[in-house]
Amino acid sequence: MSRITLVLTCGLLFFFSLLQSGCAEERGFILYPADKFHYLDTAATQYVPAAPLMSPPQLLLENLVSLSWVDVSLAETGFIVLRINIQTGRQDTIAILAPNLTTFVDSTILSPGTYHYSVATLGRQGRVSSYASRSVSFSIPAPVLSFVETGSAFEVTIQWSHNTNLAAKYVIEGRSRSAGDTVVGAHPLVYLGTPASQYVSPVDTNSVYWFRVRSLSSALSNQIELQYLAGTWKLAP
Repeated sequence: MSRITLVLTCGLLFFFSLLQSGCAEERGFILYPADKFHYLDTAATQYVPAAPLMSPPQLLLENLVSLSWVDVSLAETGFIVLRINIQTGRQDTIAILAPNLTTFVDSTILSPGTYHYSVATLGRQGRVSSYASRSVSFSIPAPVLSFVETGSAFEVTIQWSHNTNLAAKYVIEGRSRSAGDTVVGAHPLVYLGTPASQYVSPVDTNSVYWFRVRSLSSALSNQIELQYLAGTWKLAP
């Protein structure tokens, strides 16, 4: 046996002795069965994904904010979207999204104000990029309510004007002095059409009613009070 062969044989015997003693991994060797051999992809396992490039949020309606960003990561597993209500300080995780998505619509806002949105890229092994952040602020004015005389004894028509194109739904509040406070009804609106601007309410001629209206996030309108006098409904004196 030549000297070179002897050295190689001894080296192999030493290596296999490490395998049997369980010291291979401690000395930096990663072992795989022969039928599943592959290289350890250290670049992929240690990769911290790049943060997205976020565009300014777009307010679609009083309860709809559209978010968008540019995906600049090569190996993300998804995205996480956070929202902070600046008025209250509350932070919520509002979405965990699949990879390669670049848009999200937040439909959970119920009050006007300033909201701070942050989006981060999720990577392998729980790694998270830095956050890209943008804010949006809005306020909704109160509607202006009025009464329309129709001549009917058993229903009244109220109408309102609203100086905004952001209203998503109106809630009509009505009270009969004999029945107490009740929510009379609500108008869901067509998002791209003309918002509803009037409501017909059943009434009883033996009572006095007041009404007011608001959108989902606006202040309440002025209040009008109606009374049945001389065979017709009129504004109460």
